[in-house]
Amino acid sequence: RLELDGMKQHMRIQTSLPCGWTSAALLHKQASLKAMNPEQPFYLLDDGSQAIPPLFYAMLNKSLALPLLEDWLAYLWTTGREQNLITLLDQGKGQGFAAWQVTPSGEAWQNILEAGLQSDQIQF
Repeated sequence: RLELDGMKQHMRIQTSLPCGWTSAALLHKQASLKAMNPEQPFYLLDDGSQAIPPLFYAMLNKSLALPLLEDWLAYLWTTGREQNLITLLDQGKGQGFAAWQVTPSGEAWQNILEAGLQSDQIQF
């Protein structure tokens, strides 16, 4: 569950519609590639159109001081979920978007990479 903590943790996104009304949304900074703090867990919104949320690689790559290849995406997603580094927060009932939290624990992700390289599940 994402909770409001004042506007320090959220961005306001708004646009004027052709009819003159304003459309506005609040987005947690940790759900934004541009505004996220790489040292904190981040959030992914997923509309279910792809097997892996589109920003997963970019946000994980920004969060970790480890070399990541986009070819490793499926392995990182599957193994991260198995090790509870990626957790489902909300299945999107009623809103159409699922929400995931990803913990950028460098040591845990390094262990995942080492295991994947040693077992040839991923390669450079």
